[in-house]
Amino acid sequence: MRLLVVCATGIGSAQLLKTRIEKTFGKKITIVGVYGYFDLSQAMLTEVDVIISSIDLSKLVFTVPTVHVSVFLDKDDVNRISTTFDKVRPRGYHSEIDQLSSLTTTEKRELCQSLFSAESFLITTESQKISVIDTLLNQLKIGENDGYTTRMHEQILSREQLSSVVFSDSIAVPHPILPQGITAKIGVAISKTGINWHSDFPKIHIVFLLSPSQTENPHLTLATKAIVALLDLPDVQTKLLVAETFDDFIDLFIPLI
Repeated sequence: MRLLVVCATGIGSAQLLKTRIEKTFGKKITIVGVYGYFDLSQAMLTEVDVIISSIDLSKLVFTVPTVHVSVFLDKDDVNRISTTFDKVRPRGYHSEIDQLSSLTTTEKRELCQSLFSAESFLITTESQKISVIDTLLNQLKIGENDGYTTRMHEQILSREQLSSVVFSDSIAVPHPILPQGITAKIGVAISKTGINWHSDFPKIHIVFLLSPSQTENPHLTLATKAIVALLDLPDVQTKLLVAETFDDFIDLFIPLI
């Protein structure tokens, strides 16, 4: 198991946590890097299976699982890490669709209907990232407090400065570092021609813009796991690109949950 160790500030506390992890798990793990929170980058996550962090990263979306622990690594921390190890898929593993929850199809549809909406679903020919984000936020702001759009823009920018929100050559998942919403919701943009996210990713075809609630986000957590699962399913991605309606999208997304 390949781990990345993250701490809130300097290298000292991260090194302490690294030593405790190595002592506990021994040859079962390889620690590929030890970093402070603001030193993270997407490149560091390329060959990592799990992130072990002394700060809570649960409100952020990464392509690998994160485990929040104390720098002292107590018994509960060790149990959480072990449980996560048991659930991690081997690197390079692919499946048709992994069932990520035990919900019924009806419950999954209700979950999707609580997070997604036809108004926040966009099939676009727009090629510029900022215009796509603006369009989605203008729909997501309905029912939110004043200043929501401005705060979301600031928070999305801060998240991208931490590490990339582009999770594959065709999928981006912009989201705030801190939740700004009254209710959890997700805006979706699909582009057959491609959105110019930045120079390294000029053809993003699917955008999931996450707006977490400031209170609880249990449904959003299941949805983000489904989005990560989508990264390994090129056939489903292809079907999403030819979806013509919001209902088409929902029908394709439900089996991922």
